[in-house]
Amino acid sequence: MNPNKILKTAITSYGMSGAIFHAPFLLCNPHFRITKILERNKQLSKERIPEATIVKSFDKIINDPEIDLVVVNTPNELHFTMCKASLENGKHVIVEKPFVNTVEEGEELIDLAKKKGLILAVYQSKRTEGDYKTVRKILDEKILGDLKIFESQVLRWKPDLGPKKWKVEDHPGAGLLYDLGSHLIDQALALFGMPKTVWADLRILRENAMVDDYFEVQLDYINFKVNLKSSLLAKDEGFRFIIQGNKGTFTKYGSDIQESLLMKGILPNTKGWGKEDEQYWGTIHTPEEIFTLPTIVGSYQEFFENVYQSIVNGADLLIKPEEALNVIRIIEIARQSFNEKRTILL
Repeated sequence: MNPNKILKTAITSYGMSGAIFHAPFLLCNPHFRITKILERNKQLSKERIPEATIVKSFDKIINDPEIDLVVVNTPNELHFTMCKASLENGKHVIVEKPFVNTVEEGEELIDLAKKKGLILAVYQSKRTEGDYKTVRKILDEKILGDLKIFESQVLRWKPDLGPKKWKVEDHPGAGLLYDLGSHLIDQALALFGMPKTVWADLRILRENAMVDDYFEVQLDYINFKVNLKSSLLAKDEGFRFIIQGNKGTFTKYGSDIQESLLMKGILPNTKGWGKEDEQYWGTIHTPEEIFTLPTIVGSYQEFFENVYQSIVNGADLLIKPEEALNVIRIIEIARQSFNEKRTILL
């Protein structure tokens, strides 16, 4: 393929995901050109991306021979069918997390992408966040000695169910475990691989909600334990990471800055993008000293540039679909653990 090729790209939804987490990066990267956007009832993208054609049906995207890449960022229950149709029509795919709703679906898509010689990239964006990169550095350099306990959580205050009914009604892939859980599980698996056992507790905390809006998942690696937790009924967001080793502890408060920048309309080509203010740096406690550790700069841009390099130059994907499939595998096992009220041995 032409190393200077511009990938003609279609976005399948222009809600928050399309407008906030995909379009800004595609617009700021000269390797991509957004040419079609699926908006069935609105024209929200017209002002910001006037050069793109708004289409009312998915067929207008997958049947367009000029489209190179399709961003599948629709509700979770549509991921499998839209990814499959895109791949069958010769399109590379970026799919929002969660990858799919079942392991079986994921295996079918991975096999299809390989058969077609196409890139299938799952947008597990938290792998490119600054706090995760900092945590990886701490573990790789054994700054805390031998790892004993790893805790990761995202707590939010969303007592109202909100307008996105597909997130709170009993549909395939609905619930917080599939939503934020896919991020936390992905980070843990990227750091440590598959665990030896899985235990989970899922709860519905909010009035009229039909799917889990709280989860706690424990992954046991024999020599250390990983605790993952999220809730939508937590007014105090608490810590983001706590890592305990035999030589010290790392504690980090506050979320990666990139999402808040995007919500303010600040584009990723802005100077200082992803650099966290010193007041939010994590703290390391050892018997000898206490000090803050600068947070490595986050960069969602890395994901999109890597997808381009994979499609055009054959680079390895930053996030392989097989890794995203293991996230779904753990989600299924966690749900089994909760339903059967037991720890599952892998």
